[in-house]
Amino acid sequence: LRQRVLLIWGREDRVNPLDGALVALKQIPRVQLHVFGQCGHWEQLEKFDEFNKLTVDFLQDVPRNG
Repeated sequence: LRQRVLLIWGREDRVNPLDGALVALKQIPRVQLHVFGQCGHWEQLEKFDEFNKLTVDFLQDVPRNG
């Protein structure tokens, strides 16, 4: 992949634990990982507002603090 990649994970994801993100971090050159605390497998539903802001900011290339 040559494009930037936003990888979003839930810390309490039991379907695909956080270790899966670590594998992707090693294999994707331009990856940015964001982990939502107190969140399972459905970040887009469990953290709706935060997920949408994070995604829009990434797509618009707006730098985020934190």
